[in-house]
Amino acid sequence: MEFKTRKATLIILYVVIALMMIGAVFLISSLHKPISVKGIILFSIFSFLIFIIAVVGNRENKTRLLITDDNIIYHSGFSKTEIPLEQIKGYRITPKYVQVIPFTGTRRITVTHNLENYKVILSWLKEHYEDLDEAESKQEYRNLLSDTSIGVSEEERISMLATARKIALAINIGCIIISLLALIFPGQVSLWTLLLCPFISLMIADKMNGLIRVLPKHKSIFPNIIIAFMIPAFVIWLAAMVKYKLLDTTHLWMPVMVAFCIWVAGIYFTGAKTISKAPNKPPMFLVWVLSGIFYAFGSVILINGMYGRSAEMQYTATIANKYIENGKSKSYHLTLISPGIIKTTKDVSVDESLYARVYAGNNVHLHMRKGYFNIPWFWITN
Repeated sequence: MEFKTRKATLIILYVVIALMMIGAVFLISSLHKPISVKGIILFSIFSFLIFIIAVVGNRENKTRLLITDDNIIYHSGFSKTEIPLEQIKGYRITPKYVQVIPFTGTRRITVTHNLENYKVILSWLKEHYEDLDEAESKQEYRNLLSDTSIGVSEEERISMLATARKIALAINIGCIIISLLALIFPGQVSLWTLLLCPFISLMIADKMNGLIRVLPKHKSIFPNIIIAFMIPAFVIWLAAMVKYKLLDTTHLWMPVMVAFCIWVAGIYFTGAKTISKAPNKPPMFLVWVLSGIFYAFGSVILINGMYGRSAEMQYTATIANKYIENGKSKSYHLTLISPGIIKTTKDVSVDESLYARVYAGNNVHLHMRKGYFNIPWFWITN
């Protein structure tokens, strides 16, 4: 059997390439002479994107899957992967692709929806091989029933799992509600509640003898509390970015490193059992590191602004330029000059109403506080 890339996928890729080439022509024609550095950068980015999409299109055009009497072979524009049928351990299904797993070796075959007759491939795999996620789920359940540390009887262990699922659901919903309330009603109480949220969640999960996991796993019988880490950490960072604009970041890095160390220590001391029983530790540590980065930057900036008691200082700044950035959302920017406080120029984002009221050459008031960690932050009025 042979399966090639769907024609619809190739058509879409080639249409995108054509549209981007037309866009590049319009971009060149609209650039002022002589061409500015910004124009060269824009054109370079456009050209690079066209190249990447063209490479992907060429790869998809050459991609095919062959199933013979002895092997399963996957050809792409760049490589060829071949696994003997007798060496296939099973497969894993995700919403975007199915992955063929061998008994030994690291070379796997990943089949996406872009191949024609994708459902036929799935049917063939289900007929001849084992769903490894399903098998691992059944093994988890057997291990649970035989784990005497969870309960004295099978009924008690099943009941504990049901309780763990309810607790995990309550933790995740609770952290979402606390995060929303912190955005709607910002203040010191909501800040500290949000800062403690991940640690309290892990502390509760740790009491469940490993029945609550940090990361989700496809078809796993165990619940997870990844929301309790990712959402509060992201909301802390988002609230900091929205509320406080930093004038200088010289004194930012040391408090951020200390905050990250506190995050790591808090995770370790509140979640020792959960860490020890986690099946996939590297992905779990990666989630904690990413969450910790958001948490550290956001918490330092928020505490710096909320607890800084220095007197407000006001300066006059001149608008050197104003412009609008169009991306996923429209943002409004002013380029400021203020001798004595801004060494050269400072690009700041402002709200639409202030942007509409001022023009290049106008003066605005730049209000500044030093902050609790001596990290100066500011706001602008006219």
